[in-house]
Amino acid sequence: MVTQAETSPPLFVVVASDPEKLHFSYRRYVANQFRQTFGLEGVPVRVKYKERRWRG
Repeated sequence: MVTQAETSPPLFVVVASDPEKLHFSYRRYVANQFRQTFGLEGVPVRVKYKERRWRG
């Protein structure tokens, strides 16, 4: 799940089951995909990763 938390500069929050295991190159890929998809070339895009909390 992804949400945009702030707009200037853009901050996207990505919820993942175990974000600590995400390789730095994948994190860079995700940020670059946000830039390309939303036309943010040249804009500093911040991406924060949060651990998914299971209910139960």
